Amino acid sequence: MIEGLKRYRKFPLVDSWSALLNIVSWQMPTFLLASFFSPTITGFYSFGFQLLQLPMSFIGSSISQVFFQRASKAKSEGTLASLVKNVFRLLVIVGMFPILILTIVGSDVFSTIFGRAWTEAGIYVQILSIWVFIWFISSPLSTLYIVMEKQQFGLKYNLINFSTRLLSLFLGGFLGDARIALSLFSVSGIFVYGYLCLKMMLYSDVELSHVKKIIFSNLTLFVPAGLILVFLKLAGINQLFITAISFLLCIAYYLYIIKMDSQIQVLLNFISSK
Repeated sequence: MIEGLKRYRKFPLVDSWSALLNIVSWQMPTFLLASFFSPTITGFYSFGFQLLQLPMSFIGSSISQVFFQRASKAKSEGTLASLVKNVFRLLVIVGMFPILILTIVGSDVFSTIFGRAWTEAGIYVQILSIWVFIWFISSPLSTLYIVMEKQQFGLKYNLINFSTRLLSLFLGGFLGDARIALSLFSVSGIFVYGYLCLKMMLYSDVELSHVKKIIFSNLTLFVPAGLILVFLKLAGINQLFITAISFLLCIAYYLYIIKMDSQIQVLLNFISSK
């Protein structure tokens, strides 16, 4: 018992502070936006971000539960790299296509579904979408630093994440532009969460060439749909039509991957059982 207390003392002494920083970092944007800008802008951000995060958080938490259980066993068996690569691929397949769709037509979708009064919320979604995608990928994988007993890294990472978010929002607030504030917030988040994801790959000995291949293959699959939507926007097509095409493209994509990918079928069975 004494040996166990010594080995795992980092959990209460280090990881608890890391968890506290993480919680504060997530609550920070709402409070800072409210202090610098109007309640309307804060409402646009909160509404857009919640709609963007909710499905990602639901799927990501489902994957995290299974991944954390299997990661420790895979580490002892020497199969951690294979597990991490498969989970990373699954997350990219599920999240990249719809996020890139929203990056292009987020304002059109919000304006069509919720009315023109919510167009600004759709623009905020466009600004934040790539960051949310990187967060979606790295969030389940972030449990690896606990499996690898690297709590000091977790504390340093959460401190960097907290500091960059604070600096980005303060700078945007002083400039008096909510879009600049959220753009800086998003860019800093992309780099911080991208670094987290890269570090988890290195911890698990996943070759970066595999990571590039997964991203490139899924990006290539999106290109035709992206070109269609960009053409429709440049041509000034009605927002309702653009929104309808966006939904049809997403439906077609998910029907395709459900049929072609066994990992997606396993994920759907797990989520439905929950």
